[in-house]
Amino acid sequence: MNPSASIRPFSSFGENLRRHAEALRVVGLAAAALMLYLFELGKGALPDWDSAIYAEVSKEMLRGHHWLTPYWDFKPFFEKPPLLYWVQIASFRLFGMNELAARLPSALAGVGIVLLVYAIVRRMAGPLAGVFAGFVLLTTHLFDHVMRQGTTDALLVLLIYVTVYGYVRLRDGDGRWFYLVCAGLGLGILDKGPAALVAPMAIGVDWFFRRREKKLISGRQFWLGMLLLSVIVLPWHIWMVAKFGWAFLNTYIGYHILERATRPLEGNGGGLLFYFDIIRRGAFPWCILGVWAAVKWVWRREWKYSLPWLLMGVTLALYTAVETKLEWYVLPFYPALAMEVGRLLAEWTRKRRVIGYGAAVVILIGFGVAYWKLVSWPGNPVAIQEKELALVAKSNGDAGPIFVVGKPGLTPDLDIRTTLFYSDRQVVWQQLPDKLHKLEVAVKEYPVVDVVMEKGTAQTVGQEFVVHPVKETSGVVLARVSQKP
Repeated sequence: MNPSASIRPFSSFGENLRRHAEALRVVGLAAAALMLYLFELGKGALPDWDSAIYAEVSKEMLRGHHWLTPYWDFKPFFEKPPLLYWVQIASFRLFGMNELAARLPSALAGVGIVLLVYAIVRRMAGPLAGVFAGFVLLTTHLFDHVMRQGTTDALLVLLIYVTVYGYVRLRDGDGRWFYLVCAGLGLGILDKGPAALVAPMAIGVDWFFRRREKKLISGRQFWLGMLLLSVIVLPWHIWMVAKFGWAFLNTYIGYHILERATRPLEGNGGGLLFYFDIIRRGAFPWCILGVWAAVKWVWRREWKYSLPWLLMGVTLALYTAVETKLEWYVLPFYPALAMEVGRLLAEWTRKRRVIGYGAAVVILIGFGVAYWKLVSWPGNPVAIQEKELALVAKSNGDAGPIFVVGKPGLTPDLDIRTTLFYSDRQVVWQQLPDKLHKLEVAVKEYPVVDVVMEKGTAQTVGQEFVVHPVKETSGVVLARVSQKP
């Protein structure tokens, strides 16, 4: 018997593994990301914040066939460009008007970001670094949380890194990738306006220090790229200005760009170290290795790896300068951090394989913890109660608007956004201890008015009106309110 005959199948198996290693790495990362971001994605309710707002805008655009003009609470909505709404509309058409469909674009964007991080790092530092970077990002807590929400931020980060990937390929010498740079930037602007400028700011600095590469783009490619960018960005903005004029500009630019940059809106402020604390909590323990990687990058003068650091630096500098501060503003920071941590882990692994095994164990544990935390969280309890009551109120659609009566404060337990999405009725916000003038007018116009409020608030409302509870949860009540005899 030929001894080599029994060895040959194992050699062939190993050769097949090596031949398909790239596909296996991509499939493995994609499978892990899909598992983390899609499992039980439709659980809970859309909370009283951005996810409920954007889902309602998409719903009203779809039902009213307003493909260019966003609507919220049955009025034109000027806060954000329409790209996320268009994607959510497609999701609603495919999967129904529910939580899963509202969040699915963000979850799929998260999968795309993980694969882009792998692809970028693979070109910069090899496949091992790319795999480490992808799994580091998958075990970054705050990033994972946002990927399971139906907001503009996940799609924005995806498009920022599409732009970055196009630029990395452009640096390799093929000027045609400039079209991807322009397309990614244009779509990013169409998703969240000037927030997409993180990518060209970082790319611009990197390109400035790579003067020899300025000839990568021909004049024809540059102008065609600019034309592509204009075709993506300008038509919707021109349409909105032509249709709504100053009302659109005042809200879209004046309030949500200029005022957001110059003063804290809705109490969302913070000091110079605000985002350092957010990153410390949202990217632990990788932020610690990020400091080590930064020291190594400077000490060794590894300037060819500057692009991730420029992305991190531009993101931090830009949003620290903006007076309104929210923890998800620095979301573009985390993929760049994962890139450099992945590169560091790969370098250590090549020197001492035991470090690679240790890193793999830490990543596996971190992935398990992230999976358990994300899928075991039942959702916002107040939003779940609001959903339950709003669905009951939905059946009484001819009774006029629903009132949501809440306590004062910058982040009240109750707000109108969740109730608006699930009730399909106009919703009016009434804040205590203000006098209930709005409710008084509505009670005079309609025989009975539906009100969603906390149980403690019902006693205050009952001092001026007749309150008939319809359905109660642990902390919230839906009541029919009428005039006292």
